[in-house]
Amino acid sequence: MILGGIIAFAAAEIYVRITKPYETPDTWKKESLEYEATLFSRHTFPKMIQVMKKRDGTGAAKINSKGYRGRDFAFSKPRGTIRFVFLGGSALFDIHSPEGRDWPHLVEKGLRESGHKEIECINAGVPGHASWDSLGRLYSEIWMFEPDYIFVYHSWNDIKYFRWLSLDESLLRSYRPASIVSKDLMVGNPFMYYTGPIDRFFCFSQLYVRLRWRYWSWKLGLIGPEGLIRIHDRQISDESDYPGKISNWGTRQFELNLRLICDAAGTLGPFLYS
Repeated sequence: MILGGIIAFAAAEIYVRITKPYETPDTWKKESLEYEATLFSRHTFPKMIQVMKKRDGTGAAKINSKGYRGRDFAFSKPRGTIRFVFLGGSALFDIHSPEGRDWPHLVEKGLRESGHKEIECINAGVPGHASWDSLGRLYSEIWMFEPDYIFVYHSWNDIKYFRWLSLDESLLRSYRPASIVSKDLMVGNPFMYYTGPIDRFFCFSQLYVRLRWRYWSWKLGLIGPEGLIRIHDRQISDESDYPGKISNWGTRQFELNLRLICDAAGTLGPFLYS
């Protein structure tokens, strides 16, 4: 039985190595974006240059030294510049578009070509973010960029909580701080980081890597290139399974978030330019 098990394991290992690309947490880390745990939103991109290679239908994306997608920009807005800041999740970040072709920067390109050379657009989208994440980032950092116009593009990541939000399960009680890798405060994503020396040792086996991937996908729920965002309801295995029935609390929460963003944006004008 032991010999048969060894032969079966060896055969499966050979099959996986022949038919699948070689992958480990190290290779995933090289081809993914790092996220940083924060107090005012679930996470954000750290202030360091990152380049995500094209993989599984996603486009190559560059994160600049300020922690935002696209070319670098000055913290203090240059004189004569009209600065647009776009807030949203993955649909705004535009993860499937190659660098420079995300739609906020296409807006900038179109406006400049039509004669508005003073326009500067900042893509502040973070995959996985909902409207409350954008509200936290707006008053904790983005206001310092002196935006002239703020655009909000949110819906889907908010709709995900419309099903379960209630007095018993408020946003405050339902989300926890992101787990971090203590060494550098990056979000502790088991797809990108080993869980220990034993885990690292066994990752020499590609069969183990595949089984490990399936285990963490099952344990954490739906995982994508969105900074380890887990599904709140484990019974929902795919985003297309979300039912039409929604909670009244969910729509009211979304409305409140948008109103607060608008109020904050309205306050910024006199505050920044008085």
